[in-house]
Amino acid sequence: MPEAAAVESSMPELSLDEGRLWCESIERRCGVYFPESQWRHLRRRLWERMRPAGIASYAGYWRCLEREGRGGGEWEKLTEDLLNPETAFFRHQPSHDALKPVLQGWRRDRTPCAIWSAGCSTGEEAYSLAMASQALTGAADVMGTDLNRTALGRAAAGVYSERQAATVPPDWRTRFLAPAPGAGLVEVAPVLRAGVRFQPFHLLEPGTYPRREFDVIFCFNVLIYFRPPARQEALAGLLGRLKPGGLLFLAPGEGVGVPLCGAGPAHRDGAYILRRAA
Repeated sequence: MPEAAAVESSMPELSLDEGRLWCESIERRCGVYFPESQWRHLRRRLWERMRPAGIASYAGYWRCLEREGRGGGEWEKLTEDLLNPETAFFRHQPSHDALKPVLQGWRRDRTPCAIWSAGCSTGEEAYSLAMASQALTGAADVMGTDLNRTALGRAAAGVYSERQAATVPPDWRTRFLAPAPGAGLVEVAPVLRAGVRFQPFHLLEPGTYPRREFDVIFCFNVLIYFRPPARQEALAGLLGRLKPGGLLFLAPGEGVGVPLCGAGPAHRDGAYILRRAA
C-alpha cells in the first residue's frame, strides 16, 4: 500500500463535534476558518502531528494544546502545517503592471516608496516588489510580514531554486539574483536584500502591526481564509496603515462585498486596488 494511502487509512474519523471544536480554536488563534469542505485537509494535518506524539484522538490532542499548558510552541507548528505557504515571484502580473506606473512616476528626490507585503510567506512577493522599486525608482523600502515563522526564516535566507526564479524578468534576474551554493539554486543579491526586511505579523492582532505608514500594500490570498467580520477587521487594519492616497492591492474579488471606510476602488486591467482617501 502506498505511504499516503496507508496514512489515510490509519487516521481516526473526525467527528462533527471535534471538527467544530478545532475550527473554533484555530479561528480564535489565527483568524482562519475551515469550512467542512476543508476538513479532510484539517484531519490529515492534525493526524500528522498527533501520531508521532502517540495521541490517539483529536479531542485528546486538543486537550493537550488547550488545557495542559503545552500549547504555545505546538500551536505554532500546527498553524504552520495548516497554512501552506503558496507564493511565487511576480505571481499576479496584472497587479505588478498596475504598480509599474506608480513607481515610474516616483520622484527620485523623495524618500523611497514604502511598500508592505502582508502575508509574504517565503519572501518571493517581497523581493519582487523590491526589484520593481529598485529598478524603477533607484531604491527599495519593503517590509515582508507573515504569521508563519518558518516561512519567514526561508524568506530572510533569500535562497530559491532556479525553477522558482524562472518568472523573474531576465534583466532583473541578472541584476538582483546570483548563483548560490548547491545545484540549481540562486540567492538574493546584497543590493536587493539591503532594502527588504521581515518580521512576524498577525492580521487580527493590532499590536503586531508595523508602527509606520506605507505608500503601497500587497496582501494576496490571505483574506479569503477569513469569515466576513474578520475580513472587514483585517481590511480596516491594512487601510489604516496606508498613507493618504496610498494603494492596497488585493487578489481579484478578495475585498468585494466588505464595507469600506475611507477608501475606494481603483481597478486597473485585472488588478483589484483600493485607494485610501487623501
